[in-house]
Amino acid sequence: MAFFPAEVLDRLKRAHAAGRLPHALLLTGVPGSGRTRLAWEIAALANGITPEEAAGHPDIHKLEPESKSRRIVVDAFKEFCGVFFSTSFRPGAVKTGIILDADRLHTNAANAFLKTLEEPPANCLFILVTPNPGLLPVTIVSRCTRFELRPHAPAALEGAAEDVAVATGAL
Repeated sequence: MAFFPAEVLDRLKRAHAAGRLPHALLLTGVPGSGRTRLAWEIAALANGITPEEAAGHPDIHKLEPESKSRRIVVDAFKEFCGVFFSTSFRPGAVKTGIILDADRLHTNAANAFLKTLEEPPANCLFILVTPNPGLLPVTIVSRCTRFELRPHAPAALEGAAEDVAVATGAL
């Protein structure tokens, strides 16, 4: 079942208020579905800040492919993951890791991440973002709460079906 980003955020707000925010989320969907923006909104929610503050927050970290092969290599992943085992910047903070294009994890990086997901550090949230969840190891997907996103219809297209039906005489 696909959700609009606002629906996912509402569900996670309720889970957060109840103290039941998962430790790992998988956001999937086609380009334009709002996956990346939603990841930053969730990170902000978990840390009690605005989405605009999230990118510069010391407890929110981002990892994305940077090598020539456009893969997330194990050394980059280990450096990224190391901060989750140190103390937080502020008491009560939720160290949040956003992994963009998570399907680009190299096999060794994916195996290292799996170990982290099996025994996650306290007060941590990992948000994996990908258009291709089928390229992730099943063992990682099974340890994440998955939300498939559907894109919003652009405002310019709202009512377009009716306009086409009128123009073709079908209505």
